[in-house]
Amino acid sequence: MLKPVWYLPFLLLISSHICGQKVSGNLKLEEGKTYKVTIIVEDTIIQQVGGKAIDFFAKGTAEHFYKPTTVSGQITTLHHQLQRFTFQFDGMNQKKSFDSDVDKEGAFGELSKKTYDVTIDATGKTIKSEPSKIEMITLDESSVIITGMLKDAINVVYPPQKGANSFFKVLPDYEVGIGDTWKDSTITEHEKSVTENTLTAITDSTIIIEFKTTSTSTTLSEMMGRESKTKLNTTTTGKTILDKATGIIKEKTSSSQSNGSKEVMGSTLPMNGKATTVIKVTTQ
Repeated sequence: MLKPVWYLPFLLLISSHICGQKVSGNLKLEEGKTYKVTIIVEDTIIQQVGGKAIDFFAKGTAEHFYKPTTVSGQITTLHHQLQRFTFQFDGMNQKKSFDSDVDKEGAFGELSKKTYDVTIDATGKTIKSEPSKIEMITLDESSVIITGMLKDAINVVYPPQKGANSFFKVLPDYEVGIGDTWKDSTITEHEKSVTENTLTAITDSTIIIEFKTTSTSTTLSEMMGRESKTKLNTTTTGKTILDKATGIIKEKTSSSQSNGSKEVMGSTLPMNGKATTVIKVTTQ
């Protein structure tokens, strides 16, 4: 019964090594490979109008391709292309569906024609994008609602700005270990968000990070020919799994809860929603 005791110090040494292990945010992207990013979003919004609840539901899938065209030292340039975008929408007494493989024209058809090249440093921070800005597509009222509900799938279409985190940046610029936390913040014309990340596990092949994001957003659109303003407060929690060898996202899952209001024609309409997002990255 006493024989197994000899390896206890060895196990304690291994445990201590794992707990004290640090990882860096340096990425290993390979020229000649294509990184396929699949994003699936399901979003439900409930809006109160005249004491009645109106439900909106949208589910969308986007397939984004990133192909490194130049890998030189600490600098990588990637070409981005939206390969396919599909959605189903039900709300406002109408149903809509779209598949970019079939529908090449129209506002959503234009999305798949948008491309850009982004140059990033070793950690995934943006050095420059060409073009630096892509104009927003012109949408009707219901399409504005759809793009808002599916923004996590669509936003990757627009190039990151200089100094901002690219899609591939997750870890901070310094080494971190299990239990370490760091924050990322984003400020755009319509949204402010703060994300607190915690590294929770390091295995032989993965790095696991749990996160919580709080954001506020304001969106302007038209409703029945009148300008409307939607204000939302959103809390999102989730987990990101990185490939330990490359630092590249393998999978990211999140769920969010939001509440706010739509202001239109002098009335304020309360609204709340919930959404789930699943992101997977594979190589080709």
